[in-house]
Amino acid sequence: MSKYAKVILAAICMNGSINIIKEENSSVLSSVEIGLNLVSAEESSYLDGDEEACEQAQMDSNRMFNTCDYDVRKYVAEIHRETCVKRHDYSVDVSFEIGAKVISGSIGSNLDFANYNKCKNQLDYERDYFIASCRSASNDYKAKICT
Repeated sequence: MSKYAKVILAAICMNGSINIIKEENSSVLSSVEIGLNLVSAEESSYLDGDEEACEQAQMDSNRMFNTCDYDVRKYVAEIHRETCVKRHDYSVDVSFEIGAKVISGSIGSNLDFANYNKCKNQLDYERDYFIASCRSASNDYKAKICT
């Protein structure tokens, strides 16, 4: 079983959703969106107030990071298709709030779409930058509550 089939199967098993997008007149799939329904666990009754706050902060932080990660990857797939493949000037302004920090900016605004490899590399860099920023803000949020 391919790694893609395993990911799709895992999404189905975790009560997720799958959206497969295919370009018109093409046999190639342009993107596959996989969404997971994140379910919060019930709070344990044996935890004291500080531990409950920390546990809640960890769940909130993970939820905020997962939202950021999913949205960034979704936007990057759209921009890749429109800019790097179809060579249209296309960008998305994003803003994510994680704890007290706001991560905002534009994805795809300065891409060189004349050269596919350069476009893809620039887009990969922007994806990694936004995801790392969200991860850092998420970790800072957890550390602030849980220390």
